[in-house]
Amino acid sequence: MQYVIDTLYHALLVPRFRYPDGLSQVRARATLAFSLLMMVSSAFGLLGLLLQSTRSELSNIVFVGSTAALLGQFAVLGLVHAGAIQAAMAVFFVSALGSAVGLYLEGASTLYLLVFALPLLYASLCWFLRGALLTTLFEIVLVVAVDRLQANGIFVVANRAASERLSLQTLLMVVAILAIGSASGIFSYELRRAMQHVNRLLIRLRATAEVATQATTNVTGLNDLLKRTVNYIRDRFALYHVHLFLADKEHRFVSLVASTSEVGDVLLQRGYRLAISSQNAIGQTMMSGEPVTAAVGENSDLPQPVNELSRNVRSELALPLIVGDEIIGVIDVQSVRPNAFAQEDIDSLLIIATHVSIAIHNAQLFEEQRSALNENRRLFLDAELNLREIQRLNQRLTGEAWDEYLKAHHAEAVGYTLSNNQLRSDTTWTPLLQQAVSKRRAAISKEGERQVVAVPVELRGRAIGAIEVEMSENVRQSDALDMLQAVAQRLALSIDNARLFEQAQELAQQELEVNAISTKMQGVTKIDEIVLTAIDELGRALGAEAASIRLAVAEREHTGHGTGNGTRGPNGHDANTNQGMQA
Repeated sequence: MQYVIDTLYHALLVPRFRYPDGLSQVRARATLAFSLLMMVSSAFGLLGLLLQSTRSELSNIVFVGSTAALLGQFAVLGLVHAGAIQAAMAVFFVSALGSAVGLYLEGASTLYLLVFALPLLYASLCWFLRGALLTTLFEIVLVVAVDRLQANGIFVVANRAASERLSLQTLLMVVAILAIGSASGIFSYELRRAMQHVNRLLIRLRATAEVATQATTNVTGLNDLLKRTVNYIRDRFALYHVHLFLADKEHRFVSLVASTSEVGDVLLQRGYRLAISSQNAIGQTMMSGEPVTAAVGENSDLPQPVNELSRNVRSELALPLIVGDEIIGVIDVQSVRPNAFAQEDIDSLLIIATHVSIAIHNAQLFEEQRSALNENRRLFLDAELNLREIQRLNQRLTGEAWDEYLKAHHAEAVGYTLSNNQLRSDTTWTPLLQQAVSKRRAAISKEGERQVVAVPVELRGRAIGAIEVEMSENVRQSDALDMLQAVAQRLALSIDNARLFEQAQELAQQELEVNAISTKMQGVTKIDEIVLTAIDELGRALGAEAASIRLAVAEREHTGHGTGNGTRGPNGHDANTNQGMQA
């Protein structure tokens, strides 16, 4: 039973076609409702006529008219469900008005007032004030015409009223139609205003949602966000100009960062900015954090540069951009219509300003994070380059240090070989050892049951030697490699520490010898004896075969060309006159 009721409800009162606008949807539902009412009325009328025992000629005409009206309502239902709302409205209105005229022609009576009210109410709902006025005028003309025709005896009906009552009934009908028409007209006018207001709100909300979505998604950067925001606000709200100002860090000025049309381009090229303390709408919004509207005319409140380039502007609205407790900027919208911004427009634009504020703040944070990320990446690359340079420097210094160590010990290499449980000195390089050092990775050779593994000895990224071990097949190769590499690492650290310790001892010994020589020289008071002590101790400490000391004040370069007794000293005198000692 419920299924049948739902099916009938959707078939008779819910249009199947999805009309694109709200007005057409309302008209479709009203047409279906009035059509159902008329369908029921026609069905009851036909049922009453069928139950009559005798029929007059007029009853037959009414029967045919009611049948036609009933069939017409099915046509109306089909047109509404098919999407032809204009045709459905026309068919229903003609059918309803024709039924009212046909019933009224049966005889002037106040009982037919409701019949005239049906097309009048329908016209006021579907065509609003215009439909109510035209239908009221048509029905009054019809009532008066029928009254005159009946009064003059030209038109005779079955239920004719007495002549003295006819004019009174007609007057009552006209007054009633005027009352219903006036009430319907007022109702339709207010309904039209309400629908326009709701439709405008829906458009504003849709535009608000669209602008907010576009402002917060698919943004590649702050400049792109600002430009797209002002363009969307201008297009969706049909505005003349939209400017967007952002405050500086010191909150002293607001600078124009995005705008629409050529006016905005000129101002952007000028690098236009405003003092926050200025008395125009933008300055007042920055100071108060509230939206400010201003009428623009000859005495414009717009800043002078903006006023010069926006001569067609008649109204202005400044909206604050607020993030938390901070006002970060202003959206300044302008219109060529006076008093263009109603309260619902301000509310919608405030919602957009809230979304734009958050989007701008997020975009600024994103750009700051991206800048910080780029700076960190640059610092990381610099650190990586420095690290590589340090590694190369360590490798070079490590190689030079070991070269000097080996030269100091008059050896090209240090090596030992364990064979037959005997350890002997051996500095020869096998091919496997050379391969491990040159490639700086483990080298493996296997011949029959014999396998040889060599691993490099690395220190600070520089190979300073290698270890080679020959072993049987019973030993797992992975275990041997792990052990050899671990030993190689510890060996590199140990021998480098030993080298550093030896060098430290040598430096300490040198320091002791220097101190000893200094001590001996301090115990002598004569220059010749001091020089003799110094050269004697140096020769002994260094194992020198010959050593010389010369003391003189150098005034010019040595110009002597001879040797022996003819050699000239630094000051041009004979060298024999200089203080000198040779050992």
